[in-house]
Amino acid sequence: MRKSKYLTVLALGLLFGPMALSAFAGDSRGIEFIEVKDSWKPYVPCLDEEVFDSYVFRLAYHEFETPSGNVHIIGNWKVTSYWTGVNSGWEWIGRGNSPGVENYKLDKGEVVQFVSNYLYKPLSSGAPRVKVQFRFKLTVNANGEFVVDRFDESFRCLGSNK
Repeated sequence: MRKSKYLTVLALGLLFGPMALSAFAGDSRGIEFIEVKDSWKPYVPCLDEEVFDSYVFRLAYHEFETPSGNVHIIGNWKVTSYWTGVNSGWEWIGRGNSPGVENYKLDKGEVVQFVSNYLYKPLSSGAPRVKVQFRFKLTVNANGEFVVDRFDESFRCLGSNK
């Protein structure tokens, strides 16, 4: 069963929530590019406040099917994120990358796990740096669909926020 670009976009939607897909293009080598811009308001415990997060997610990937019918996605992503503290007004810029070039084999029963780390540098005086770690576990169910089994995040403030 051939999985399509649609499955890739669907998986991204599961991982990153509602998104505004702003670009979807390919090149002559079969590499596809996706750019997503969106926002959300996570609560950051070490700051004791919500932050408004506006981010740009860029993905380059190549999807192919082997003669045995297995579908592979080789992908690499980069995220640039801008935070504004809802109460403090502090601002940060954060960047994160995929853990390296990922090769996902999309077959029934397959499990994909990865960790993605981000560092937020303060743009406001007195704000701390913040490290964020996102952890994902996905499986491909019997129908060949991605299922998000686990998604969690952790925040760690570095330095003083006086």
